[in-house]
Amino acid sequence: MQIKFPLIALFLSTVTATSLGACSSDNSSSSCNNNGVAEGSEQCDGMDLKSQTCSMVTMGASPSGTLACKSDCTFDTSGCTSSGAGGSGTGGGSGTGGS
Repeated sequence: MQIKFPLIALFLSTVTATSLGACSSDNSSSSCNNNGVAEGSEQCDGMDLKSQTCSMVTMGASPSGTLACKSDCTFDTSGCTSSGAGGSGTGGGSGTGGS
């Protein structure tokens, strides 16, 4: 019974490492060829943003502005801004309360 536990632990650690890609050298940015056409796993390439917008990429957090593409074919959201400048509301009125 003592031998089974270490074997099970070894098996589980091997399966976990393999499923998590611990030995994989897949680097998604290595597929970037900077040819101006977003292909495969590239988020974008040059001016080709795959019809994405700031709103889509930031999930509405910064829906305005200009989405761009970095040289590694990932989105550059530094030009995306939040819509509306907020405000400096005064909040409420000057009610008199009840009796």
